[in-house]
Amino acid sequence: GQTDFIGGTRLVGQFIFLPVVLILKMQQATRTGLRTVRAISCRRRRTVFLKSYHCRARDFAKHHPNRAIQVLTPPKFDKSVARGSFESLEDYLRRRNWYLSPGEDCDSSVDLVSHPLTYPLTMNLFADRFLRGTEGSSYFARSHGKKDNLRICCIGARAEATLPLKFWNEFLVARYMSGNQSDLNTEILNWEIDFVGPETPKKESANTRIETQSNTIYYLRMNFYNCFFEKYVHKPDVYVLFNPGLGHPHLKVGWRSTLKTLVKHGEKPVYITAHSTSDMERDAFTIASEQEESNFSVHCFNANPFSSKMGSQDPFNQNEIVFANKFFGVV
Repeated sequence: GQTDFIGGTRLVGQFIFLPVVLILKMQQATRTGLRTVRAISCRRRRTVFLKSYHCRARDFAKHHPNRAIQVLTPPKFDKSVARGSFESLEDYLRRRNWYLSPGEDCDSSVDLVSHPLTYPLTMNLFADRFLRGTEGSSYFARSHGKKDNLRICCIGARAEATLPLKFWNEFLVARYMSGNQSDLNTEILNWEIDFVGPETPKKESANTRIETQSNTIYYLRMNFYNCFFEKYVHKPDVYVLFNPGLGHPHLKVGWRSTLKTLVKHGEKPVYITAHSTSDMERDAFTIASEQEESNFSVHCFNANPFSSKMGSQDPFNQNEIVFANKFFGVV
């Protein structure tokens, strides 16, 4: 897949992603009142001109780059941080003593850091739901309660696979803060995430860890597989799809084989996110059409408290603003 960068905006496949390394380069403004995005179609190349979408986080990063760098720098892990569930991004930032710009720019700085944090914190949300749900109970029953690790397969990985390691480290911090939220009398300490997809970057595995006050070590290993899901040979415990666009007219054909495979092996949960209401509706319809006697619908989705607060204009629908991981559901 081709990727174009124009005015600090990255279009991966058919979806806009604003990577952290480019957020601070918004000084390179494009035409007044217009932002040009070169959209790569599955069949042909076309250029789409979008009206400007005002984003206070980008304005903040543009006018206060030094403070923006501070906002995008995770604080050192405090071993004495209080444990217990957190219900929102703001709660997480407060308990982490995260630097936020003072005064009127505080909300803008929250919006800014929400973008890189949406992936690790949404992954933590999925981990919580898995460990507290019937899927987790079945998982530990099969392993006779002896498993202390979980492997997650992130299918169609793009933006999340390019996220700097310092932000994925927040997944471990979030796991520690969340604590043992299940009745399984065990706590998962070792996590492995496989990023799989034709747009997944080709790079070596990466590791990160945190050590708690009781000298307990939480460990995360991330593997990168630049291939289609059908060639992925490992057996994960959970599947995750971030903003896949299963029902998008430009993407649904490419997803068909993967979706059939997932539905066929439906004994493992599949967590999915959508970046807009129309994206959610399309994906819900597509999933339901692949399942026999399916009850899956938009009612299976929920608003994600850890979604990105940085909106981008959908290049294929100028009237819609998309937010990474705005909704989530489980198949």
